[in-house]
Amino acid sequence: MKLYLSPLVILFLIITNNLFSQNYTIKGILKDNNTQLLSFETVLIKNSTDSSLYKSGVSDEKGEFLISQIKEGTYFAEFGSDNHQSLISDSIVLNSKQTSYDLGIVILLPNTSQINEVTVVSREPFIKIEGGKTVVNVEKSIIQ
Repeated sequence: MKLYLSPLVILFLIITNNLFSQNYTIKGILKDNNTQLLSFETVLIKNSTDSSLYKSGVSDEKGEFLISQIKEGTYFAEFGSDNHQSLISDSIVLNSKQTSYDLGIVILLPNTSQINEVTVVSREPFIKIEGGKTVVNVEKSIIQ
């Protein structure tokens, strides 16, 4: 017997799934230790059970972030960039009693490690394609 689902049944299943599955949000504001707003900083939402990445977002020009469409569960937020030290939030529990979690103002400390010198080295590849031809650079061969 063939199983045939009409478009009406499929639409009904999609609508009921969306009605019964709640979406949760996590929000907050990022600032540095001088209370300057931190724009365009990465916010990672990770599962508490295995620390796998669940969702990510970026703070806006006012330092505010809002991560939505999160399913019920236990998570933590991770913040950081090249200019600021990483920070991990406490556990965030989202369930029917708490559908939105406000982390408030999150202060990121500046990254104090600095690089003294950077050396950029360019090397010609052993094999490259130029004008439709394959060119082998014999000087870069390991059989010298």
